[in-house]
Amino acid sequence: MIHLSTLDREDVGDYCTSVRGLVLRLIEAISESLGLPSDYIDKEALGKHGQHMALNYYPP
Repeated sequence: MIHLSTLDREDVGDYCTSVRGLVLRLIEAISESLGLPSDYIDKEALGKHGQHMALNYYPP
């Protein structure tokens, strides 16, 4: 378990960047597995998209 007090903005930013990269790679793989161009789902089906992160904090 990661304690919230040990996280800083840079850590959270790095995490978000890494997760976004992973998701885009997965979307490319899914597109290719369907016989579509690798950027089809990202560009044609999803269009413009953003990223949202939510944290839950439960004090001891």
